[in-house]
Amino acid sequence: MLTSPVGLSKKGTVMYESFAEDVAAAASVMPDLVHEVMAFIREKRFSFVRQDKVGLDGDVDIVTDIDREAQRMYRSRLALLTPHFGMIGEEDGLSVKCRYEGHDVYWTNDPIDGTEAFGRRQSHGVGTMLALVADGAVVAACIGDICTGERYSYGPDDGGAWRIDSSGSRMALGLYPARPLSEHLVLLGQRPELYSKATQHMIGLRANGGLFKYMEIDKGSIGIRMARLWKGEVGAVVLKARHETPWDDTPLVGFCKKLGFKFLKQDGSGRFEEFAPKLVESPRKVAHETLIVHESRLGDLRQWEQESRT
Repeated sequence: MLTSPVGLSKKGTVMYESFAEDVAAAASVMPDLVHEVMAFIREKRFSFVRQDKVGLDGDVDIVTDIDREAQRMYRSRLALLTPHFGMIGEEDGLSVKCRYEGHDVYWTNDPIDGTEAFGRRQSHGVGTMLALVADGAVVAACIGDICTGERYSYGPDDGGAWRIDSSGSRMALGLYPARPLSEHLVLLGQRPELYSKATQHMIGLRANGGLFKYMEIDKGSIGIRMARLWKGEVGAVVLKARHETPWDDTPLVGFCKKLGFKFLKQDGSGRFEEFAPKLVESPRKVAHETLIVHESRLGDLRQWEQESRT
């Protein structure tokens, strides 16, 4: 149980001697807190109350009482541990302003990432996500897989990021094995025909002039979907035009930057160009599709683009 502030100054504000120390101490509690929330969600997988809500696109979405209770857990624990930090959460418009003098530091949380999958009582595709932003950088993030018990985590002092199993054993996240994109799978969140013609061509089978060996559709948790990329299970992820949100995108941007993954979008000719994703503090509509691939595989993409034009 996490019950104590990370530090205490003479003024009664939770701080260490330096901002960096305070942030590092706050980040150190993330894996245990996410583990605690995961256990609660897993216990409630078969007993929850679901309600309809209006989604960002105006369509019908769902929320459960477990989403709200998990968010209350994050908020209450972190308000006690870091009362000077801000917080942004998905449910009920949660937004707490930062009160840390001279710095902008805040948490983002998605209590249940993949609520539709959770509502269907799926055995996969359900996660929970927590991230810490300090002065415009995602200094720490943790994603928990409710169904497997695994966590993916990194902090400000880590050289890389970690995969932690349910027993606490951990290994470094990395590309295992390092195969070219032509021998890999591309992961989508929607049916292929809902993407642009240029993207449909790229995600097509290699035998038909596409870039990849095969493709797969995964409509559950975006965090767990992206973890498959960071682990090297898939070669690339393509995100359809959508709403970026602080609770979904902040941890994804943080992990991708930490691990050397690049964000690309199509230019006017259909060629994929790199761009630097910006952190958002409120939902923002993005009109373009996004290809995410490791920097070591950009050569495969460029070679395929050249071959496609000859």
